[in-house]
Amino acid sequence: MTKEIREQLFVQLFETYVQKGVYPQSPKFTTEDLGIFASDSENICKFLIEQIDLNNSHVRIDLSLYLLVRNSHWQERKEEVAKKIKQLLKSPDSPVSIKTTSISALGWFKIINRSLIDELMETLDLSDKEIQERFYYYIANSDFLEDYFPFILDCYLKKESHFDFKYGILFYLKRPESFQYILSELNKQEFRHNQDGNIADTLIEMKKKLIFSEDIPNIVYDSFKAHLQYFPNGILKSSFIEYIDKFNLRELFFKQLLADYFGDGQDSAFYCLHLLLDKNNVSSLITELSKKALALDQLFGIRNVLSSADDKEAFELFYSKINKLYGNQLQWQEPKNIHLETTKQEVTFLHNKDYFLSVGGIFFGDSKKAIDKDYLYSSEWFKKHDDHSMLAALNILRRIFGTKAMTKSQLVKFVNNRREWDFVRAVELTQIMQRRNYPIDAKTASFLEKWARRRIASKRFEKTFFRNKDREWRYYYPELLASGICQFFDLELTNADYINLIRLDCHLIPYIENQNRSDQIRLDNVLRDSRLITYIVSKIGEDQTELEIVRNLREADLYEDIINHHLRFLRLRERTEHRELFLNKNLKIYRPTALVWFVELLGDLDMAVKELKHIENHERWSVVDAIIKRDKNILHTYLIESYEKTESEEDKARAITYLLKCDQEVGLTKMKDWITTCRHFTYNSWAELAVNSSSKRKLEVLKEICYDSLENNYGGDGPFGERRNYLNALAELGKSNWKTYKEVSEFLTAIVTNNPDLSFLHGTIADMEFDFFKNQTYSMSLDEVLVLINESQSSPQDVPKGMSKPK
Repeated sequence: MTKEIREQLFVQLFETYVQKGVYPQSPKFTTEDLGIFASDSENICKFLIEQIDLNNSHVRIDLSLYLLVRNSHWQERKEEVAKKIKQLLKSPDSPVSIKTTSISALGWFKIINRSLIDELMETLDLSDKEIQERFYYYIANSDFLEDYFPFILDCYLKKESHFDFKYGILFYLKRPESFQYILSELNKQEFRHNQDGNIADTLIEMKKKLIFSEDIPNIVYDSFKAHLQYFPNGILKSSFIEYIDKFNLRELFFKQLLADYFGDGQDSAFYCLHLLLDKNNVSSLITELSKKALALDQLFGIRNVLSSADDKEAFELFYSKINKLYGNQLQWQEPKNIHLETTKQEVTFLHNKDYFLSVGGIFFGDSKKAIDKDYLYSSEWFKKHDDHSMLAALNILRRIFGTKAMTKSQLVKFVNNRREWDFVRAVELTQIMQRRNYPIDAKTASFLEKWARRRIASKRFEKTFFRNKDREWRYYYPELLASGICQFFDLELTNADYINLIRLDCHLIPYIENQNRSDQIRLDNVLRDSRLITYIVSKIGEDQTELEIVRNLREADLYEDIINHHLRFLRLRERTEHRELFLNKNLKIYRPTALVWFVELLGDLDMAVKELKHIENHERWSVVDAIIKRDKNILHTYLIESYEKTESEEDKARAITYLLKCDQEVGLTKMKDWITTCRHFTYNSWAELAVNSSSKRKLEVLKEICYDSLENNYGGDGPFGERRNYLNALAELGKSNWKTYKEVSEFLTAIVTNNPDLSFLHGTIADMEFDFFKNQTYSMSLDEVLVLINESQSSPQDVPKGMSKPK
C-alpha cells in the first residue's frame, strides 16, 4: 500500500477501537500489529502525540502512548512527548488510571533521571497501591535501582508486589550494601517465615558475584541462625552452607554458635550446630563441652541434635570422643520403628502357630468365656500390653474373628486345623507384601508356592466358580488367591492346570503387586490382557490359549466377568472370525461392552441395532457411538424413539447429541426446543455439532438460541459463560460465505450494542472478519477495502492534518 493509504487506514482503525473503548487484542490482530502498520510515518507520530491530552479518554491516551513508542519518529520529538506525559502526571485532575499509564510510558520512552525520580516521589500519591506499584516497576527497570533500593524492597515486602525478586531485582544488584540490606530486612520477624526462597536466591547471587565486605559475615550469621534453627528446606540450607564455605566462614560461625549457646543460652544457636559440624571443629566442640558440668540428659540432647549432621564421619568422631570423655555412658540406640517391628512379628507368628497361641492366648486371660471383635478393638487390652508382639497378635486375632466371638479353646482348634490356618497365613502374608511393601523372605515364598500348588491340585479348583441352588454365581476365594500367587511367582504347572486357570480369568483375582486398584479398572483404561492371561500365554502359547478361550465361550457355562475377559482377549487380537461370540446371551452388565467390540470387529450393523434395543441402561450410548462411527443413518429412527420414550433428562440430552452427530435435521430442532424450554445449555459440544451440520437452518437455529438466552438471562454473560460457545459458533458460520458473514456480523454487532457487558464480542467479530477475508478465493481492490471500512464506521472520521484522503 502507499504510505497515504496506510496512514488513512491506521487512523480509521485507531478511531474504531478507541470509540468502542477497547484495544486490539485478538490473537490475529494485536496492538503490536497496528503499531507496525504505520510505524514509519511521521504524520502518524504527530497524530498520536496530539492524542496525549487530559481531555481525552484513558483508552485513547493509553493506546496512543503504546503505539507511539513503536513509531520510528518519536525520538525526534522526545522532549515534546516527555512534556505531555509530565503534564498528565502533575495535573490534579488526572485519574489514577492515567497516572499509572503515564508512569509506565516514562519507562517506555526512556525518560528517567535522578531529579525526575525525586520530583515524582514528592508529587505522586504513593499511598495509592496502583501508583506505588507502577512507580516501583519504573525505578526497578532503570539504572537507578540501587540508588532507591530501600524504597524498592519496601514495596516488594510490604505491598505484596508481583515483581519477580530473582530476575527483577537480584539480577541487577552489584553493591554489597544492597545485598546486606536485603538480608537485614528479611531477618525481621514479620518476614522470616515466608522468605526462604528469596534468601536462598540472595545467597546464591552473592556467591556468584563474589559479594563480600567487612559487615556481611555478621548479617549472614544472624540470618543463618534465624532461618535454619528449625526445619529448613534443602535449597535454603545448601545456599547458606555454600556461601559460608566459599568465604571460609564455617569455623568462625561454629565458634560463634558455641558462644551463643553456652554463653547466652540461645536455643537458635544450639539447633544450628549440626549444620556446620565437620572434622575440623570437633576439637573445639569437645573442649567447650569439657569445660561445662553437663548432666547426662543434656549430653544426650546435644548428641541427638548433632546426629543429624551431614558429615557422618565428623559425628562419629565427636561421638567416640565425648563418649570416652564421659566413661562410655552415652550408648547410642536407634529409635525403633514400631510399625516395622510389628509387621516382622506378625510374619513370625504366621510361621509359628504355637508361638502365636502363647501370645494371643493372653487376651483371653483365665476366663473360659468367648471374646468378640468389639473387645479386641477396645482400649482395655492396651492398658497392660503395649509392645509390638502384643500388637502383632492382636492384628491377626482381629482378622481371624471377623464378626464372630470365640473362646480360647475354639481359637486353638481353629489354628490347629491346617486347612483353615494355612488359608489365614496365605491371606495375611500376601496382604503384608501387598499393602505394607514388606520384603518377601525365602520362608514366606516357599510356603506360598506350596500352598498355591496344593489349592490348584485340589478337586475343588475346577469348580472355583459354581452356581448355587438358585442358579446364582458363587466362588471360592482361596482358589482365586492361589491363581494370583501362581502369576506372581511365575510357577511352572501342568498343562491341565494352565487350562483350568484360563477359566478363572476375571477381576476378582487378588494380584499381589496390584496395591491400590483392581485389575478390572486397569483393563478398562487400556485394552490389554490381564496379568493371569499374560502369564498363561508365556507358558502354553497364544494359539492354545485362544483355542481354550473359544472353546469356553462356545461350550462352557461361565461367570459373566470371565466371559468379558475372554472376549477382551479376542478383541485385542481382532479375531473377526469369532465375532458372533460377542453376542453372548449370558452377558448382562458387560453386554454393551461386548456389543461395541462386535461393531468394531466389522460385525453386522443391523444385528447390532437389534441387540441394542434390548439394552435399557445408560451404557447403551457407548454402543450408539460405535455404530454411528460406522453408519450415521442407521440409528435415526432408534434415536427419535429413545428421545420420545425415555423419561430421563440425561438420556433425552444424549439422544439429541447423537441426532446431531448423525447430522439429522430433527436434531437441530430438538436442540433448540430443549435449550429454550429448559433455559440451560446442557452440553457445550452441541454448538460445534450444529456448526458442522449440513442443515440450511443451522444459522437460524443458533440465532434463535442466542437471542432467547439473552432475553431470558441464562447461559452466563462473562467470557467463560456457556452462551459464548453458541456466539462463537455463529461467528464460525459467518466465515463461510458473504451472505452469512453479513447476517452474522449484523446480528453480533446488534447484540454487543445492546449488551455492553459482552465486550468480548468485539474480538469475536474481529476474528470472524479476519478469517472470512483471509479465506476468500477472490481478491478485493484497495478501494473496495476502504469502502468496506468506511461502511463499518458509525460516522466518517476527519482526516488528520498533513494527511491526504485516499484516491
